[in-house]
Amino acid sequence: MNFQSWWWRDLSKICCGWFQEGLLWKVGSGDKVRFWEDNWIGGSHILSSMYPRLYALSLDQGRTVGEVGVWAESTWNWRLRWIRVKFVWEVVQEEEMVSKISMWTGHTGLG
Repeated sequence: MNFQSWWWRDLSKICCGWFQEGLLWKVGSGDKVRFWEDNWIGGSHILSSMYPRLYALSLDQGRTVGEVGVWAESTWNWRLRWIRVKFVWEVVQEEEMVSKISMWTGHTGLG
């Protein structure tokens, strides 16, 4: 780890939530940015804060963007996993979330 990485790591420990919400990750291959916990879609949009109920139901907590989706025939599909079958209103929230992610990233679809 280089000096700058140590510096950012220590700073983020001190500043906690408000600092993390102000950061925006560049996704790249998706192997470093956490789907629910990191700010990767722009603004101060952290999915676990925007959709706390879905986050509580998710089996993908702590997983990266690359682990939560897959390319299929030149289209990115989200493969979200849940601890149980969702209620209708939770399905509506999931559809809303995927729609918003699609607007921000250009990646559409639930797998």
